[in-house]
Amino acid sequence: MATDVLSAAADYRRSLRPSSTGSTRRSIYLPMRDGTHIAIDLHLPRPLGATKLPTILRQTRYFRAIEPRRVLAPFLGTRLDPTNAALRRLFLSHGYAWVDVDVRGSGASFGSWTSPWAAAEVDDGKEILDWIVAQPWSNGKVGSTGNSYDGTAAEMLVSRQHPALAAVALRCSLFDVYADIAFPGGLHQSWFTETWTHFNQSLDRNRPDLAVAAAISLGHPALAQGWPRSALERALKLIVSGVRPVDEAADDPAHALKTAVQSHRANRDVHQSALGINYRDDHAPDESGSVDEFSPSQQLERIRGAGVPVLSISGWWDGAYPHAAIKRHLSLGSGPHRLVLGPWNHGLSLLVEPGKKVRRTSFDLGGELLRFFDLHTKGISTGMEREADTRYYSMGEGSWKRATSWPPPSQRIIRYYLDEGLRLAPHPPSASAGADEHIGEATSGTGLRSRWRTLVSPLVVPDYADLDRRGRIIYRSQPLTEPLSLAGHPLFTLYLKCSAADGGLFVYLEEETAEGRAYYVTEGLLRLIHRKSAIDPPAYVSPAPVRTYRRAQACPMEPGAIERAVVDLLPVAHRFSRGSRLCLSVASGDQDHFSAPPPATIQLLRSRDYASVLELPVE
Repeated sequence: MATDVLSAAADYRRSLRPSSTGSTRRSIYLPMRDGTHIAIDLHLPRPLGATKLPTILRQTRYFRAIEPRRVLAPFLGTRLDPTNAALRRLFLSHGYAWVDVDVRGSGASFGSWTSPWAAAEVDDGKEILDWIVAQPWSNGKVGSTGNSYDGTAAEMLVSRQHPALAAVALRCSLFDVYADIAFPGGLHQSWFTETWTHFNQSLDRNRPDLAVAAAISLGHPALAQGWPRSALERALKLIVSGVRPVDEAADDPAHALKTAVQSHRANRDVHQSALGINYRDDHAPDESGSVDEFSPSQQLERIRGAGVPVLSISGWWDGAYPHAAIKRHLSLGSGPHRLVLGPWNHGLSLLVEPGKKVRRTSFDLGGELLRFFDLHTKGISTGMEREADTRYYSMGEGSWKRATSWPPPSQRIIRYYLDEGLRLAPHPPSASAGADEHIGEATSGTGLRSRWRTLVSPLVVPDYADLDRRGRIIYRSQPLTEPLSLAGHPLFTLYLKCSAADGGLFVYLEEETAEGRAYYVTEGLLRLIHRKSAIDPPAYVSPAPVRTYRRAQACPMEPGAIERAVVDLLPVAHRFSRGSRLCLSVASGDQDHFSAPPPATIQLLRSRDYASVLELPVE
């Protein structure tokens, strides 16, 4: 079964014969309802033939295409965008049109970018769909896909319920802006908002050399500063000139591009806006609204009502997006929706498993997307319609599995309790009193090779090789007598006393091998003032607690009083080997990624009446 799941996409691709061997490209400005001109590249297969074509639409914040320096253009070709270029070639060769779009206020498009996926941007997508289906080559059906920002653009487009939108494939994209990326657990992921803002500001100045240099240096820290960084930026500037101009601009293409870039000066600074936010319902000081205004989860009813099939793909190391993909999939309810969860980084380029050498992924993303869109835009039976709706990879076990839902129906819960001697015990403690003290440290962090850093750079290897365990309080189980297969959402219920009215909880699950080496498996985090802010019933479906994170539900800790907090760890599928120990560690901060309240002293209770417990979903 594992081989079948892994090979289905590649087998499908091999079963098809390409219908064309070449393509043509037109680059145009499409005027929107308010006169704003949006840059579009239209690719058509050659020869075109008489058959009407379905279309794949990709709307991006990150340039629809980068223009190499003229002298290098014959040698570089599409190498500056290998993932999207390869997918585009594949779909063009199998009878699709392909449309790339610079969203409003980015790339070669005019206008300003007032927020991610602003209403005006999403409405532009609806008008672009109108334009596509009016073309003589269109069969009236459009699929949309994209990674990260581009995937969310596709999901938000579903909310407009356009009849031509036949299916969307969302790769490594958020569902709830607040909980999935900006404030996981209620804690500001300040590293991301600042880094992502600087990346976008470089693009808005039409300096992709600076943006790419920043992404490269995240994967290669030796290039992050000083003369190595300067040399990298100079080299990239010699290779790329900027975003591709629009060839068929009414004005001179170079002048039109310059004017478009000037209009981006008013673009929103997301990091500065985030600094003015603590709670989900806060409005940023610049009056740009709350994060819910551009969150797909708040469009759930309209997305459901559109009836558009959704393929959600994410990786276990893809920030908090595996949980985002699960929430989306479960919330959509019954229908031809599919969920794929693999051992991947953000962007799906790397295969990462705890304790194993990182390697390039062997999953055929192009084949998977092709059989999904062939099914829903061409009406071809691809085998996907007969498969279980959920496929996931079990790390440690090294195998793909199918399930009719998530978590897998075979799941059962086992419990490990905090006990004296910093032990994880399979039975509740018998002592009438007991506690372990953790003194928070402002320098605690998870290093530069984390799941969070992949959100900006595909070159980051999220193996946590530089994770700093100092300053944590760590509990260990006895060596496992049998392998233990985890598949689901671990929960840590903690009874504690805190020296302050607020604080952060950062909880990590690791596997410590018989040789004494510890490997990161997953993590969870919670700002303590949100410990009581659960929604009942929740706005969307999740196997883990869903919190409001709203100001009215925030509840300060009473210093010295016994409090209860539940931390949901990010979902994962991983098999612990026989002889390994489970390790649960607790910290009060992660300086490398999150802004947390000042470190506090925390007592972790472990007694008969206050039994702190780790619940593990196992198969």
